[in-house]
Amino acid sequence: MCKILIPSDLNPIEYVWKDIKHAVRCANTQGTAEFVEKEATRIMNSYTAEQWKKHLDHVIKLEEKYWTDDGFYERFLDTIEESQRIRVQ
Repeated sequence: MCKILIPSDLNPIEYVWKDIKHAVRCANTQGTAEFVEKEATRIMNSYTAEQWKKHLDHVIKLEEKYWTDDGFYERFLDTIEESQRIRVQ
């Protein structure tokens, strides 16, 4: 089976985690694991659809830019023999 690796900058959840980690770091005045867990849960529960959409829109723009900048990629993949493709299991 051939799996496609998705760069982290094209995965919107990575931007969400970045937001959550940043907010937890800024709020973490106690320095305990319990506080971090509670704060992370609070932040995740209050994450809005607008925040999520902002990251989705950003990823879509990046993907369009990558396809424009690298237009030969799809044609290049068609030229690679199956035996030459990298397989990830």
